Amino acid sequence: MIFSIFMTILMSVWLFTGLYAAFMTIRDDIRSEKERKQKMVNANDNN
Repeated sequence: MIFSIFMTILMSVWLFTGLYAAFMTIRDDIRSEKERKQKMVNANDNN
């Protein structure tokens, strides 16, 4: 019984850590893509 509770908690922590890492990676990708597009717009305006 105690082992099952412990393993459930451990798996939950592992799952939420993985989801958090994936969310942060996607968020960083979106931010860098926006910055890249903004630089392209600024470069086109300067020409």
